[in-house]
Amino acid sequence: MTEIDKPNILFIVIDSLKADKIYGENKTSKTPNIDKMIKHGVLFTKTVSPAASTGISLGSIFTGLFPFKTGLSSKNYEKISHTVPNYISFLKNNSYSTYATMSSINNLLGITTDFDLQIDLNRHNNYLGLYDGLGEKLSKKFESNKLKDPWIFYIHLYDLHQPNIVPKKFDNEEFGITQYDRMLSSIDKWVGEFLDRIDIKKTLVVLTADHGDYIRSIVRNGKEINLESGSFEKFMWELGNKFPPSFQSPKRIASKVFHSYRSKSREQKIKDLELTQYEKRTLGMSRAITGTHLHDDILLVPLIFFGLGITGKIIRQQVPNIDIFPTILEIIGFEYGHKTDGVSLVPLMKGETVEDQPCYIESMPTIKKESDKIIGIRTSKFKYTRSKDDSSKIELYDLVADPLEEKNIATDKPEVVFEMEKILKNILKDSIETKTQMNPEKRKKVEEQLKKMGYI
Repeated sequence: MTEIDKPNILFIVIDSLKADKIYGENKTSKTPNIDKMIKHGVLFTKTVSPAASTGISLGSIFTGLFPFKTGLSSKNYEKISHTVPNYISFLKNNSYSTYATMSSINNLLGITTDFDLQIDLNRHNNYLGLYDGLGEKLSKKFESNKLKDPWIFYIHLYDLHQPNIVPKKFDNEEFGITQYDRMLSSIDKWVGEFLDRIDIKKTLVVLTADHGDYIRSIVRNGKEINLESGSFEKFMWELGNKFPPSFQSPKRIASKVFHSYRSKSREQKIKDLELTQYEKRTLGMSRAITGTHLHDDILLVPLIFFGLGITGKIIRQQVPNIDIFPTILEIIGFEYGHKTDGVSLVPLMKGETVEDQPCYIESMPTIKKESDKIIGIRTSKFKYTRSKDDSSKIELYDLVADPLEEKNIATDKPEVVFEMEKILKNILKDSIETKTQMNPEKRKKVEEQLKKMGYI
């Protein structure tokens, strides 16, 4: 294969995009460009992220490995091991130019360090959004024809990351019921801009997410209960973006007080309502709140392959995100040469029958030393999790009878627990956990970024 024959790769990750928000009955956004990708490409409706954490998810995507083999699987935030082979280095070694959007935290975690050209996304306490200038920056990259073929361009979009500050043009019911849905509609406009500026005949486009999110909106008896971010929170968030670094400390203190008040206010609003476990979780949780965060709300993400003559197909079989790059490489005609846990999804795309594989999952990292590390698996029928260190902390959910994961049936189904544990141990049996210890200076920088984002 000559360099001219090698397809380009546009790899778009929309941070916090839930699987059920681009297709199906829960979709209320207006996304003609993503709809076009689904119609003419292949959509996997049930792709499983290994964790509700950007770093862990991307680490697995770019290596094709379970998190405990990348160096990122830890109770605390760590850096991806430099000894682990990754697909970006492989593509570079095969004459690909590598481009990426870059945030401070992903660079500190080692996620984007292998890309040659990086577009900075950093702001004082947020990321540069599509409507803040990133959209124009990216469009100009495509328009200038200065991308050297063949190329891979990894675009990470943080616009759905809460709080959702929706552009005025899209902030009405035409574009969705919730702020989240309207924000997705606004993102779709830019997805269309990017697609218009590339040669789709020689470009493979992949769209996915690192994890989903809790959207604080439910409908009961025909009435919406919406506890999404309010105007004051958005004002504080936007104001923080204008503060120079020297003012971040007092701003952070004010934000912490406000977040505490906001959480108590939400608790007060829902405490007298007769809510189901799922509704309580939806209205009351966020990834910034302590918890394992292993429910499907935030682990199921969409996955679309589009371009290069791929024909339309909807695939509902669950797949792990470690299968993404093995699939990309088979589509563009490469053999990786390194052993991975992921496999190509091309047989599924061709309509072949492929056995359903269990997906490994684990809890988010934290900086709190007392936190447990929770690990588990998701199959098409069950979700099983347990403490890595305490075997008495077990949860089991019947995903067929209880898709909202409201009833832990671990004590009722010991035989299923036994089978799930056997599968989990089989996944873990040959693993040698790769550990990397961040130096104190870098760890401090990671914690500073997490504070800015409201996780600490």
